[in-house]
Amino acid sequence: GDVNLLILPELAFTGYVFESRDAIAPFVEPDGPTGPTASWARRVAVRLGCHVQVGYPRRSTAAATAATGGWRNSVCVAAPGGDDEGVLVATYDKHFLYEVDERWAEEGDAFKAVELPLGREGTSVKVGFGICMDVNPYRFTAPFNKFEFAWFHRHAGTRLVSGSMAWVLSKDGDDADTDESEEDRSEEAAAAPVTKTWQYWMLRMMPLWKEAMRENVGEDDDDEVHSEDEGAEEPEEKETRVVFAACNRTGGENGTKFCGSSAVFEMRRRTGGGGGVQLLGG
Repeated sequence: GDVNLLILPELAFTGYVFESRDAIAPFVEPDGPTGPTASWARRVAVRLGCHVQVGYPRRSTAAATAATGGWRNSVCVAAPGGDDEGVLVATYDKHFLYEVDERWAEEGDAFKAVELPLGREGTSVKVGFGICMDVNPYRFTAPFNKFEFAWFHRHAGTRLVSGSMAWVLSKDGDDADTDESEEDRSEEAAAAPVTKTWQYWMLRMMPLWKEAMRENVGEDDDDEVHSEDEGAEEPEEKETRVVFAACNRTGGENGTKFCGSSAVFEMRRRTGGGGGVQLLGG
């Protein structure tokens, strides 16, 4: 078919908002391809003839200790194959944890990008995985303009950023213009979370679409976005294309509302300056 990669949200089948380790304990799945979520992903990969990415709580045998159990907030990726049983081709553990994750999960070891046959006629594409908080500054304490996630994937040569999200609805809502009709205000209020979320995600991806960026921002730097000196000699122009695809939850859970906003963006970066972002679908 026309589907190369099916992306599902973070902790897609269990829900996201758990108050404690005891609350999520019944849902933590074993490592490997035989757990409930990995098995589901393999079956769907075979049925649809595509790769499938889905979020789930996982017990990492490699990281497990008596004290922590190696519990991770993870995504698995399955592909067709394996005598029509499907195969597990990648696992990624959330590297930057949100406060809800810290109640039960350990940090993943590092960001990750792997080669997968997602291009035309099965050509290889470097795919970088992200889970929600990964795109933010570390624990919201790192400098905003450090862009840890985006810089990792720029250096890794990632061409597809694939995000499983449980992105919450912001509590900072703007009041509607009092001169607008009630219907207009409702439409604006409904669209605002989507628009603001898209803008924020693309801001956090800036090193992937803006060539002139400065890395390794120190904690004493301000929060402005830094560029290299404009007077530097420009190299021969070359364009780099990166796709950002994110699937986010909608609705609510235990008093937490999610903002939806699932989308696919194309980011183009040109040496010598230039570049930009285009919404492909959302």
